[in-house]
Amino acid sequence: MNNTQPSLSQDSLFFIIEQRINQHFSPTYCHLQDDSHEHAGHVGSIGGGKHFSISMQSTVFANTTAVKRHQMVYTVLHDLLDSQYAICNPTQGYIHALKLDLRVS
Repeated sequence: MNNTQPSLSQDSLFFIIEQRINQHFSPTYCHLQDDSHEHAGHVGSIGGGKHFSISMQSTVFANTTAVKRHQMVYTVLHDLLDSQYAICNPTQGYIHALKLDLRVS
């Protein structure tokens, strides 16, 4: 069994995140930011492009708690989040940290 993940460039990962957010949440506002430069020297920064912030407003979030909104985003991006393998091999992970600000529009 091969546990390696294919490599993604920082630009490709950014595009994939943006595409999934738009497809699943149809946000009225969305700002995706790569915060990796703020984590230089941190093990999760090896390879770059692994720390992101998403600020989003969507009607999809109506009647949901903040915890449920976060769970919804994690579900959409689950295969891009660091796995146990990526923690042991930080050059292979995709998203190491994800800061979320999710609001109802």
